Amino acid sequence: MNRMAGFDRELLRIYSELDRDRLMALVVRYACDRLGASGSSVFLRDDITGRYVLRGTTGLLEGVTMPAERIEYEPGEGLTGWVAKHGQPLRIANVKDSGELRRIAEDLVWSRKYSEISAKPGRAYLGVPILSRDGATVLGVLRVSGKAEGGQFDEQDEALLSHVAAMVNIAIENSQRYEREKRRARYFRLLLDISSELDPRRPIAEMLQAVVDRVREGFRTEGCQVYLRAEENSNHIVLRAASGLPETLVGELTCEAGEGLTGHIVCTGTAVQIREAAALADWHDPHVAEVASHLPSGVYRSFLGVPLRLGDETLGTLELINKIPSAPGHRDWFTDDDEEYLRLLSTAIGGVLEGARYLKALNDVGVTAMRMQRVASFGTLAQRIRHEVANPLAVARLALANLRSDLRDVLGPLSDQEESEAEVTAPLVPEHS
Repeated sequence: MNRMAGFDRELLRIYSELDRDRLMALVVRYACDRLGASGSSVFLRDDITGRYVLRGTTGLLEGVTMPAERIEYEPGEGLTGWVAKHGQPLRIANVKDSGELRRIAEDLVWSRKYSEISAKPGRAYLGVPILSRDGATVLGVLRVSGKAEGGQFDEQDEALLSHVAAMVNIAIENSQRYEREKRRARYFRLLLDISSELDPRRPIAEMLQAVVDRVREGFRTEGCQVYLRAEENSNHIVLRAASGLPETLVGELTCEAGEGLTGHIVCTGTAVQIREAAALADWHDPHVAEVASHLPSGVYRSFLGVPLRLGDETLGTLELINKIPSAPGHRDWFTDDDEEYLRLLSTAIGGVLEGARYLKALNDVGVTAMRMQRVASFGTLAQRIRHEVANPLAVARLALANLRSDLRDVLGPLSDQEESEAEVTAPLVPEHS
């Protein structure tokens, strides 16, 4: 049966696979087996950097699959980059023959960055572009190398590999849609999960610590931090919660508005993304070296920080440090999707912080009102004491007056001396009611 007979069972598996990593593994194994090659690899374009990143390979040695480090090519770099830049197939009999490379194209150079050839016999190479449906964009490069028994790849091999690349094009677009929806669902589940920790009635420190722990795990980062403005000085910014870093740094790391990464975010109210460690030097952040010393990797290589805002007021920052790739070859920096969902979370946190501040203000007002009530109650109590003391004295005075009246009836009018003595004793029983 002719090898160009397209839709065999394995190609259908490739076409129907939605998980990108499994898809790439199927593609390189299929290409390697069908063309009798020693090795095969597939590189996909990173939409952010424009570079072509190794996403699947049969490996250099038996049992070796994806390397831990990120392998990527600029357009035009090496053989793979040449295919990506020009969007044309490339078939070479001997990649080590510089004369053959120059005869094909003046800008064609074997970079040796990542090659299956170096560990297996044979020097033949065949690479084809994976084009978008409209043919305008090179989505990736599919390549094979090391034809069995030292043979060469022919036109039929090139046609078959191009056919596989066309199938991969459709599968990649399906996989991208699937991954996009899957990522969106994962983030929304994460946001719902974290929202269960947001309660303005909880102690602020406890709540923020629970949030940064969940965020670090959900966003797959080495570190997560929350900085807030100090209550006594709004230009002073203090680390209030951290995950992946020692607890001793909480309350100790500080900066001023406009200083370093955190100060810039607070001062401008804008997010900051950093994808390469070299870019950190431009920020002159005072805490980069100290934080890096506590990270598992020991390197501060990527950063994403968003403001905690409530209306026009910036309360602080929510920051992520060092994206952990979900698989070898995946991105180790933060994307626009990460920023979008982190902003949603920061808005919720800002609202809860404002709610906590409002509850604290209410509590302070309640305490003041209670104190005023106590003062007022003292005045009421004093009046009641005066009234209660006066009541027995009034009864005694009335009894004395009645007694004097009865004595007059029995004894007759009092003498001048007796009247004088009564007038002297009368003030001893004052009139109170």
